[in-house]
Amino acid sequence: MQDELEANYPGLGIKILGCNREGAESGNKSMTAGRDIPWLQDVDSDGDGASDVWTSWDVTFRDLVILNRENIEFGTLNLTTNTLAFPEIYNLVLQMFIDAATISGDMNLDGVVDQSDIRPFVDLLSNGGFSVAADVNQDGVVNLRDVKPFVDLLFGA
Repeated sequence: MQDELEANYPGLGIKILGCNREGAESGNKSMTAGRDIPWLQDVDSDGDGASDVWTSWDVTFRDLVILNRENIEFGTLNLTTNTLAFPEIYNLVLQMFIDAATISGDMNLDGVVDQSDIRPFVDLLSNGGFSVAADVNQDGVVNLRDVKPFVDLLFGA
């Protein structure tokens, strides 16, 4: 998935990495075997008997936590109950990564909001579609109320 994101959406700068909880180090080798993914081992640096990162996110075993551009949790999906082997789950996770990294108004997903985003924005409005990028006022709908905020983004109003 990392290769696909980098090839198709290089401007979004999405990076996937793994994090293992304190006390589960024995699984690191099997999790990284044959994979090219940065892997972090969580620790208990404050000595409270719990993983520092793992417990701060309130996750369970095999949770995928997706952060947005501000490193705020965007969504969580458990990969035990939702296997990436199923195309619908794979595509859902792929879209979650894209949505989390998308800048409001960046219709062509190149990492910047500029005049090249105008045509895709107008096309989406005309076709009644939905895109996180086009929902500039973030009300859950793409409609004419998004036009002024979009123009303001483009021209710095």
